Parts: sequence; C-alpha cells; structure tokens
Amino acid sequence: MPSPGSNCRGKDLFVYVTMVRLCPTKLEEKRTGSVYRNRLQAGFSALSRWLQLRSTEYLEGLASNSISPLVVDQLLAEFVTESHEQGHKFWIVKHAVLSAQTRFRHYRGKIPRAWDCLSSWEATRPFRSRTPIGRDLVYFLSAVAFSWGVEVGSRANHMLPMSILLRVGYHGLLRPGEIANLRVEDVSVSLSAYRPNAVLAIRSPKTRNWNGRHQFVLIEDLSTVQWLKWLVDNVPKTTKVWTGSAATFRTSFLQLTQRAGLETLRLSPAGLRAGGATDMIRSGADVGRVRFLGRWRAEGTMIAYIQESMSAHVWNAVDPSLQSLILSTNAESDQFLKEPPLVPWPALFSRRLLSVPWKPRR
Repeated sequence: MPSPGSNCRGKDLFVYVTMVRLCPTKLEEKRTGSVYRNRLQAGFSALSRWLQLRSTEYLEGLASNSISPLVVDQLLAEFVTESHEQGHKFWIVKHAVLSAQTRFRHYRGKIPRAWDCLSSWEATRPFRSRTPIGRDLVYFLSAVAFSWGVEVGSRANHMLPMSILLRVGYHGLLRPGEIANLRVEDVSVSLSAYRPNAVLAIRSPKTRNWNGRHQFVLIEDLSTVQWLKWLVDNVPKTTKVWTGSAATFRTSFLQLTQRAGLETLRLSPAGLRAGGATDMIRSGADVGRVRFLGRWRAEGTMIAYIQESMSAHVWNAVDPSLQSLILSTNAESDQFLKEPPLVPWPALFSRRLLSVPWKPRR
C-alpha cells in the first residue's frame, strides 16, 4: 500500500483512502514502461483534482461501477473541454482519459464523447511529424560527427559514438530510447564472410506486451557492423554504448545538426527510424518485412513512419550549395569511413566508461 507521501494522496482522508484503492498493483504496472506509467499518473492526478471539485464521491463511484457510463462520458467530455479552454497541456489531458480507461476498465469503449473532444482538440494543434532523415543526411551527419570528435578532443566521448549510432539507428530502425539504452552486452557481431551482421538485444522494448519481452534487431550493412564492433570491442560488458542519457543524446544531436548547417530542418533522433523505413520502402522492400524489422504491431502504425513525400521535401528544403557539399562529403567519407582503424577505441581516445551494476537481462 502506498505511503501517505505517495502520488496517491488526496486532499482529505476520504479521497486519500479512495485513491489508494485505485492505485494499480505492481504486477499491473509492469505491463507498461516507466515513462508511460508516469504520464498516466500525471493525467490521473489532474483528473482526480478536477473530480474532487465536483464531488468526492465520483472516484468511489467510478471504482465501484455505480455511475452510468453515459454520466462518466459526460464528465470526461466536460473535463476535456474545460482543460482545452483553460489552456492545459494536451498530453496530460489525453493521458487522463487513458488513465480512466486503464484504472476503470468497465468503462473502456463506453466514453466516445470524451475521445471525440480529444480528437477535435488535436485537430487544432500544429501538425507534427517524425521528419524522416534519409540516407544522404544520415551519412553526412555521421561524417560531421566523426570529424568533430577527432578535431575537438573534448567532443570525442559523445561525437564518435554518435557518428556510429546514427547509422545503427537508421539501419536498425531503432527508437531514440533504444539507441541511448544500448549496452555492450546487448551487441553481438559476426564478421564472417558468408553473412556479416550485428544483432542488438532491445532492453524493455516498447512493444513487449505483444511482440515479446525478448526482441532483437538485425543490421546487415557491412560498414556499420564493422564500426559498431570497433566501438564495443575491449569495453566492459555493462558499459553503455552511448555515453549518457537519452536527453543528452537529443541535445548532442541538436548540436550536431547546428554544426552541419541543418538546424532549419528541425530534425530529431526519431527521424532515423522514419528515414530508414521510408528508404527501405523506396528501394522496393516488402511492406511486411519492413514492419517485421521495425517491430511494429500493425501495418497502420508503420505507415505513419513511411513518408516518401516528406523525405523528398526535406531534401528539397536544403540549400543547393549545401546539397552539393553533402553529396561531395559523403563521396569522400564513403572511402575514408568505410572501415574502422585497426587499433581499438581505448587506444585512441580516453573514453569515460559508463558502467552499471550487472543485472541479468529479462
């Protein structure tokens, strides 16, 4: 049972006891990731405060299923509408409705008006897409990162791994968090002449509830495989491949796009997954295979990442002189960065190793 100082505490004893009863068990929580759980908790807290202003009996009624679904739908629709009018954050309100469905499952599928209100709200928000980063841009950023890491020693710890992980994320269709959380023990590399490849074990995958807890990614681009092997060789097993957190990965990526003169494109690490999937489709890959490699649950979900027109638009938005520089840089770096040096990483750079206590992978 949560302590009085936990997130389940209400403003008075009755509300506190009610909210304790509504807290999910530890086994239920394990079904979702920590980030998603925190968002649901933030949404539920916002919804709870709103309901308390109307009646302290609402939470008890929701839990006991003593309130008609029509009334619950009306309440949630009013909550969404008022939140929109008062300028509250969309993601908190959306997760508030999701938390209601998660905690009170007997109302799932019975609150269409609340979702209609959310859809109307979302339609008024600025459109955001995962801007796909095509191969030319990925390899250009990779070359710039490598050059920056070599020229400025203080940047080597971040930019040299970044140079390699950009290509790993692109060819492996990885999510940003999967790139940042990768550890040396998660990487298995084979450089056999028959079929060189790298297999990456994904920790706590987002789609573990339907694609399985043990998920793996296959990368067959020879140059990328060789560089990845160079990066993880002679490094302790528990060391993170990226020397920092997901937040520092995004920050370093933003700094890299600024150095490369691509800041106006507003690229993000999520574009690696979208760009890799889009380029695979453009090259004639089977849709089902792309979905399998990207570990998408449904084809409809995957289609949101396939943006051929947007990919072309991103390239067209690049200044022609910069386009020429990108193509010439890639032509030169394809030879220079084709293979890693023979000496290992620790012999060339003083890498700050980020090790963690060993834990067996689930």
